[in-house]
Amino acid sequence: MKTAVISFLSLLLLVLTGAAVLTVHGRSIRKSEMEESAAIAIEQSMEILYADQTYEIRNETELVADFLINLCCQIESYGDIEISVMNVDYEKGMLELLLKEKYRHFTGKEGVITCRRAVILEKRG
Repeated sequence: MKTAVISFLSLLLLVLTGAAVLTVHGRSIRKSEMEESAAIAIEQSMEILYADQTYEIRNETELVADFLINLCCQIESYGDIEISVMNVDYEKGMLELLLKEKYRHFTGKEGVITCRRAVILEKRG
């Protein structure tokens, strides 16, 4: 009987430890993905605006829309993303955004991560 209780408690401890590790690891992976995706999406939008000029971006609304398209192509995880435009200036090449992602852990509990990204493009010449 003593062995059964010890085995049960050991198994319970193992499951709880595994759940804690998965929760922390999942959060860090999502945060890393959001930060990298936002940085890449902003960089791609600014390259199209000033360097590459594959297509024309004429105003702030189109710049933000281009960022959103690039961000959607980058993010692979499932979650609800809320994006707040903190500051945008088409003429100066400035874009500042606050991203907030709500997702569910495997336990069913809701998690939230935030990321703030800004870029100011320097014009040379």
